[in-house]
Amino acid sequence: MTTGQIYDLGYAPHEGERLGRSGAMRAITKDGIKRALGIGRKARSKLMPMGLILAAMAPAIVLVGIAFVFKSEFDLEAGDLLGSPATYFDLIATLALLFIALAAPAVMIPDRRDNVLAVYSSRPVSAADYLIARGGSLAILMLAFLVLPQLVLLVGLAALDPSGLFSAMVSDSGEVLRVFAASIGYVGAFGVPAFLVASFAKRIGMAAGMTIIGLPLLDGIAEALSQSNLPGSSLAPLLGVATLGGAVRDWVFGRSNATFSQAGLPLWTAAAALVVVAVIVAAVVLRRYRREL
Repeated sequence: MTTGQIYDLGYAPHEGERLGRSGAMRAITKDGIKRALGIGRKARSKLMPMGLILAAMAPAIVLVGIAFVFKSEFDLEAGDLLGSPATYFDLIATLALLFIALAAPAVMIPDRRDNVLAVYSSRPVSAADYLIARGGSLAILMLAFLVLPQLVLLVGLAALDPSGLFSAMVSDSGEVLRVFAASIGYVGAFGVPAFLVASFAKRIGMAAGMTIIGLPLLDGIAEALSQSNLPGSSLAPLLGVATLGGAVRDWVFGRSNATFSQAGLPLWTAAAALVVVAVIVAAVVLRRYRREL
């Protein structure tokens, strides 16, 4: 005669609020942000993302400190060193590329590697919902990475303005909008390719390396083609996806861009090219994840 035992595993029906599809997408977005920043993981997982964030913030903090100490010697309205948001993008663009190249694989790859996509498919979440949530978390992080140091710089300098903080911020509101618009350009230039690579790569380190090496390599090919006499070489700058972020920045801030000027291309074509790239990547990644979810 066989005997058995009954165990109470504590399973109980969910009695709380059912948030549905939108709640699931918000949860996936929050989880992606935490993953990218290493929150809830070991300390070494936080070291690189937090270090890059501090490195991006450091120039703004240092420049505001210099302006505060030597405010009588600087013209805050005209000083390009302290007061140019467009120039600041040059300081942190490489850091932004490193940040998203590491963040995108950390957000996308573990779900496939650990075979947990089936858990998401058991909820009212489609492949498109999942990708929007994951892509949204990366976009939010990269926008914050690019915009927050600029806000520290603008607010810090506005606090030193003789007209007062509020008045200076109102007058600088146009700069804030331009910073945000230029940041979206960098998200498209760096974030979209990183998202594509992370959606197919199997290892986080490999994905990060492919993005960090691949984008500058593509820029080099585009530059070489633009200097050649091949048919269509005037359109070659549009192939350098990573440099399109800087071109969008120049367009937003009304600056000139030597590469696009030599090719005879208006700067708005950089924004148009990034939109095309984003649409193509979205279609490719969606097709890939429909097989998984």
